[in-house]
Amino acid sequence: MAIVPTAFIKKQTLPSSAGEEKVITWNKSLYWGQEDNVQTTTTWPFKNEDGDLFSPINGEETYNTTREAGNSSAYYGWYLNGGELGNGDSIDLSTYHQADPWHVGTNGLQLRLDFEADWDTSDERELDIPSDVLREYYNQFIQSGYALGTFNLNSSSTLTVKVSGLGEMWQANYYDLMDLSVDNAMVCSGASPGNNGSYFGLDETADGRIDVRQVKLYAAGSNTVVNSQVRANQGQWVNQDNRIAYTTNGGIGTFTKSLNAGSHNIKINLSTVDSLYHSGAFYGFTFSFS
Repeated sequence: MAIVPTAFIKKQTLPSSAGEEKVITWNKSLYWGQEDNVQTTTTWPFKNEDGDLFSPINGEETYNTTREAGNSSAYYGWYLNGGELGNGDSIDLSTYHQADPWHVGTNGLQLRLDFEADWDTSDERELDIPSDVLREYYNQFIQSGYALGTFNLNSSSTLTVKVSGLGEMWQANYYDLMDLSVDNAMVCSGASPGNNGSYFGLDETADGRIDVRQVKLYAAGSNTVVNSQVRANQGQWVNQDNRIAYTTNGGIGTFTKSLNAGSHNIKINLSTVDSLYHSGAFYGFTFSFS
């Protein structure tokens, strides 16, 4: 049975030494737009004056897969449930994507971000469906966001953070990136595990898809991986509707931070970096105090 730190099963009440319930309040943001004009907003960005869903910007198609974060022509975006196209029409993507990819547990002590499926690794890639059609339903943008958590301590305490997740297998360390800081000091980071695009017989040459496995996790300032990348249900393609079922106890990274009484903040940055190979990828976090 998979052990996942991100499953919200029952209400948790974790008392501090002073006896009060710990609560983390989260401000969550998703990035939209072009590299030189990135915004954090939840408005539907994929339209022009004609109402076209994926319109050229500066002569280039917005779903160009060669763009990576840092490139001036890179595009950021989330499909979510779709929305208005600007000409009186709308598109409904609720079957394919979540209205909110962020998941917050009781008292803010659990947090998860699910990356949206991309057309390169969607189930429909094995079917005879034109690429332009798939791009209307599966994300072909760089998916990035951040969460800022705030909390207050009445006395000194140790914050424990448990992290798990799934990342793309194409190249290690460069994609599906995460970093977590407490009071502006890095605590841990994560990256794609890599495996040259194949995994336990699931080969992208068979039907065009590339699988995911457990991300690599690192303590701040260290290049040593602290967790296992071998996931559960190894002979299956990851079902993105139940992706936490593929994590294991060995895939969890545990990190701690000693804190004094007072107000504190947690900053988590996440990005796919590119637009490929991350269907089913996610990061999940649980927080506790002692």
